[in-house]
Amino acid sequence: MKKLIFLLSIVFVIVFIPGCGTSNDKPLVHTVYFWFKKDASIQDINAFTSKTEDLRKIESVGALYYGQPANTTRPIVEKSYHWAVVVHFKDLEAHNTYQADSIHTKLIAQYKHIFERVMVTDFQ
Repeated sequence: MKKLIFLLSIVFVIVFIPGCGTSNDKPLVHTVYFWFKKDASIQDINAFTSKTEDLRKIESVGALYYGQPANTTRPIVEKSYHWAVVVHFKDLEAHNTYQADSIHTKLIAQYKHIFERVMVTDFQ
């Protein structure tokens, strides 16, 4: 009986205590910041920003947000980027599925010529 209680205690810690267990099964937030080249055409920029919505069609996407920097005035806020995308996934596997999806890979391939810089952050 003591062994059973001990084993159940370990399972409880792994399952319910934040930071324990594998990170593969925790929700993942993927953020991407884009800086456009100075010579990128407004037509290409508008097409890219409009096609961002297509990422929502990818089955593994839990939530999708995108847009330009907000009009906030705090000096600590990073506002030098031109466009940002935030995608929520249920876990790492869903994120990996998204990365390989043709909607995602085609969007990158079609518009990478307009990006001066891209910064990606992922966290769980």
